[in-house]
Amino acid sequence: LFTKFAENMGYAKQLKIVKTYRNAQEVIDIAGNFIQRNETQIKKELKSPKHIVDPVIIYTYDGSRKKKDADNKSGANYEMAHAVEVALEQIMAFNKQEGKTGKSTILLLGRFGFDGDMLERSGLFEYIDRGNKLKSVKYPKLDITFMTAHASKGLGYDNVIVANGRNETYGFPSKIEDDPVLSFVIKGDRSIDYAEERRLFYVAMTRTKNRVYFLAPEENPSEFLLEIKRDYKNVVLRGTWNENPPKNSTPKKSCPICGYPMQLRYKNAYGLRLFICTNEPE
Repeated sequence: LFTKFAENMGYAKQLKIVKTYRNAQEVIDIAGNFIQRNETQIKKELKSPKHIVDPVIIYTYDGSRKKKDADNKSGANYEMAHAVEVALEQIMAFNKQEGKTGKSTILLLGRFGFDGDMLERSGLFEYIDRGNKLKSVKYPKLDITFMTAHASKGLGYDNVIVANGRNETYGFPSKIEDDPVLSFVIKGDRSIDYAEERRLFYVAMTRTKNRVYFLAPEENPSEFLLEIKRDYKNVVLRGTWNENPPKNSTPKKSCPICGYPMQLRYKNAYGLRLFICTNEPE
């Protein structure tokens, strides 16, 4: 409706809002060029009077450990939550270095709502009154809000931490199969891989008034993070990671009748490996 407005409706005049006062120019340059890798996007270059060093910082953690120890100080959830603590310490250090004495607001973003639950299960964070406020056990006075990237559209915070930088089904970008029914009412953007996820990643990056901090597992970091680190010299990597994480080798199969995803099922009684439609298991 927007990108082909003039083509569909006739005469149209396009007026671009190009000045922004929330984000530093360095953040805008990275986020803007990232989203416009999609050739079908309307081209626009934003300008900001603000400037900042180290606009994007990526912290990596060991996400390979699954089990917790007796003191709850192990496992992927704990390692990710500890990486959030490190990012919080960096935010406080920058605030002190830059002479910012007022209360700093911090937005902690997940791709899904359960990303916040994973942080809480680590024992290092806890929800306040089951709302969207998270409290750091180590730094209880910090003002931290958790929400999904979807829910953050239109909002602005002093600093942003994106917790889900994983390359997996429930990572960022999400690789969940779209419900085939939605294809009847929503025109999917097939111009580039993960087009809608790319736009959502842009939203996550541009909620900040200062810096964006990403957290990623060393073993399988998000391909979006690999891309911006490769393309922009002022994206800082703190830690190490696998630059060629394994691709998901499981082929996606769709039901030939209705288009829903197929699930692999196996029982000894079958004697076969069967793919069964999720829409009608019978």
